[in-house]
Amino acid sequence: MKQSALHQIMNTTSAAALTLALISGTTIAGDSYASPGTKPANGTMISGVATPVSLTSTQKNTIRNAFNWSDRDASLLDGSISPTTVFTEVIGLKERTNRLNVQVKSTTQMLQEVARDAAIARADGPQILGVARDGRVQDWDTVMAQVEKRRIDARSRLAPSLIEAFDDVDMHTIHLPAGVSAETMAEILMQTGDYEFVSIDWLCYPTDTIPNDPRINLQWYHPSTRIDTYGAWDFTTGSGEIIAVCDSGVDIDHPDLQAALVPGYNAVNNLAEVDGGFVDDNITGHGTQVAGVAAAIGNNNEGISGIGWNFGIMPCKVSNIASGNAFLSDILEGARWGSDNGAYVSNCSYGGAEDPASFSSGAHIRAEGHHLVFASGNDGVGNQTNDWDTVTIVGASNSSDNYANFSNFGVGVDCIAPGASVQSTTRTGGYANTTGTSFAAPITAGALMLVHSANPSNGPAEVEAILLNACDDKEGPGEDNFTGHGRINVGRAVEDAIFGPSLISLPYMDEFNDPTLALWRDAMGDVEVNEDAMNEPTPGGSLNLGSTAEINTIMVRCSELQFTTGEINFQTQHIGTEAGEDLLVEYRTVLNTWDTLAVIPSDGNDQSEFTFHRYEFPFLGFHDMFRLRFSTTGDESNDNWYVDDVNIQYFTGNTVPWFVDFENGVSLNFDWELSEGIASVAADNEPSGTQSVNLDDDDSMTSQGLDMTSEVPPVYVQFYTQHKGVENGESLHVEYLDLLGTWQDLITVVSDGVDQTEFELTQLELPIFAFGGNLKLRFTAQGDEANDDWFIDNIAITTEFIDEVDPCPADLNDDGSLNFLDVSEFLTLYGQQDPSVDFQADGTFNFLDVSAFLSAYGMGCP
Repeated sequence: MKQSALHQIMNTTSAAALTLALISGTTIAGDSYASPGTKPANGTMISGVATPVSLTSTQKNTIRNAFNWSDRDASLLDGSISPTTVFTEVIGLKERTNRLNVQVKSTTQMLQEVARDAAIARADGPQILGVARDGRVQDWDTVMAQVEKRRIDARSRLAPSLIEAFDDVDMHTIHLPAGVSAETMAEILMQTGDYEFVSIDWLCYPTDTIPNDPRINLQWYHPSTRIDTYGAWDFTTGSGEIIAVCDSGVDIDHPDLQAALVPGYNAVNNLAEVDGGFVDDNITGHGTQVAGVAAAIGNNNEGISGIGWNFGIMPCKVSNIASGNAFLSDILEGARWGSDNGAYVSNCSYGGAEDPASFSSGAHIRAEGHHLVFASGNDGVGNQTNDWDTVTIVGASNSSDNYANFSNFGVGVDCIAPGASVQSTTRTGGYANTTGTSFAAPITAGALMLVHSANPSNGPAEVEAILLNACDDKEGPGEDNFTGHGRINVGRAVEDAIFGPSLISLPYMDEFNDPTLALWRDAMGDVEVNEDAMNEPTPGGSLNLGSTAEINTIMVRCSELQFTTGEINFQTQHIGTEAGEDLLVEYRTVLNTWDTLAVIPSDGNDQSEFTFHRYEFPFLGFHDMFRLRFSTTGDESNDNWYVDDVNIQYFTGNTVPWFVDFENGVSLNFDWELSEGIASVAADNEPSGTQSVNLDDDDSMTSQGLDMTSEVPPVYVQFYTQHKGVENGESLHVEYLDLLGTWQDLITVVSDGVDQTEFELTQLELPIFAFGGNLKLRFTAQGDEANDDWFIDNIAITTEFIDEVDPCPADLNDDGSLNFLDVSEFLTLYGQQDPSVDFQADGTFNFLDVSAFLSAYGMGCP
């Protein structure tokens, strides 16, 4: 776009665009340190607050010329800019550059932005094509075409400043316009709503210190009193797993490394070694030291042994400069290239672990079945502010087997490993001691590879969980911000990978795809995993307890649940059991006794579907030897209880499908944020179970928030209602909290003044405005007396549509029989053109509807 046209766009006042600028996404960064506290879920990032900036005319012109702006971007440079992120550099670890990393939002994320535009346009402005003013989607193809166009435009906007595009993760490295701060430019780009994050392309330093001692012949951390690699080697010494050393290169002639080398990559020149890419460690020697502690060849009468004796080493050179410093984008490109080309672990012993770009690459690598490992850094500061679930961030322990106080900390640290006075290989064929989290990270990378070697059937999430669950606590019980899960114990992790753990950290989850019952102990009677149940919630098998049987979980670390809400949930089905032959569910208390959690009753009728059960974590279960036990008391071989999808976990919110039947009352912890309603058995003919919730007078209830940002429409809200004592015209008002945080009308169910004896289904497609990060439902009775009773049951938010068929559509007066009264009712309603007699469902009333009614009348009632 020419400058004059762009200048005109930028100075055009647009209420809709200004509103968009105010509500669109904010920068997902924020490296400023906050004191360690409760670990946030899902990689929540801690942001700072920067000083508002008023752009000068020179700065505005510079920004205009640096990007391809569109009409939608008008007003972005008007007024002051208030950055929501403070990028904090650490000299000697990660330092500012004049480059930014920008990631375009995914299709699902961009759909939320289109929904925001539609919500704004509802108030004033043109409608979004394919979306009605009330948020109902009329044409999904048109909406998705807009979404894809917006993603294309997001990339095009960056093109004039582009340095390099990384298509595998849709991340783009761009030049920072001269004279504009990274915070200001990040905020402007994020206000477009088109980007997942904007962060600095940090210049990252290797996270080591200069080796402080000559070579020593003992690697102090191998014995059973430390990380017990000796014990691990009793079972495996590695089976060819490859580590990508994303670093200064690797000494290709070192006698303890040479035979393990596999072809590598130069990420600075974007050139594979087989195509001439230079990967030798000709600068700092840092990469050679990293490679040695992880994968120096063992049992070869030469030097030292890595964590595994038989690993492959893939040099991914990310720096060509003498200092060894590297751009984060090059480090991560090397890591992804390594994973793409077969490396089981990509190790990055640099700063930058907490940056969202690292999370993005970690997700890419994890999706390939591999691991991304980062060092935490050596400044003794709490910079690890982000808890990424696909990046393993490692701090250091010292030779006294405690937390090394130089090691950086924060909620992101997953574990610690030896990082002080660690013996390793050096450039030019030598050996020396070295110190830093740079070496704790590859030791952990080697441990992940050994755990995989011990049981290759485990996926990457399981491998990481096994290693972290096997850690030795070094601070308080459970996970903490200094040592994560603790100091790694490779011997125990390898044994757990082969034989199954005896102790596991939260979350505990078993979908019974493993017939060995590795997460269970003490089976008695007829216990097995099979596929004999009907309609399993997750295919692959369920736990079958036949006749009289019993089994309990391994021990689960649950002490941390005392500080938050925990939940236990599972699904059950019974076949062949008589009434009274129930399933008993118990838990091991902190007093070392068994207490009842629930009794799941059998009514003697075989079930064809599983029933979901969910319970708040019990008070006496807050300890680190918690167990859950299931037992049955049948007396015949065909008395079968099936259990599936057992979970013990933190309560982090509800997910779709969300379903509440009030059989366990009104849960203010799980399902409801506020409620004046009570569980009641006073209604007639509940759609399921015996209870529904009762709202009388002007009672109200509000659900807990539901994250809808990853859901793809259509999604339905469903509920059943029955009213008693409610006068004609009084109603039940239902609202939803939209993506702008505003309560919107969903539907009003109006009473006709006649008490109901059956529940009536209400089913609606959620408007596109409901697809935000905190959808809530609110039900409010609009009566004026205590006996104005609304009963609500089986509330659901789901992708499954209920298709109810009226078994007797011609029974217009609902008396259960067909006679002249129904004919009279039809003629009356037909004359009024009431929708209920549009039997053809074509929106018109003619002889075809009369014919369809007479045909239904002739079929009679069942």
